[in-house]
Amino acid sequence: MHNYRPMNPDREEALFALALTKPAAERGAWLDRECGEDKSLRARLDALRACSASTTP
Repeated sequence: MHNYRPMNPDREEALFALALTKPAAERGAWLDRECGEDKSLRARLDALRACSASTTP
């Protein structure tokens, strides 16, 4: 069964900001724990991380 949760921009923003404070080597595992089975949330956070990494000088 799919575990659907409506998008919560405040939660996403908070998780994204917290993810950036984690060491790069620990970030993936931390996001796995925080996102749980919410694959959509994880995909959105991964996309934000990718955009952020590509725009960082």
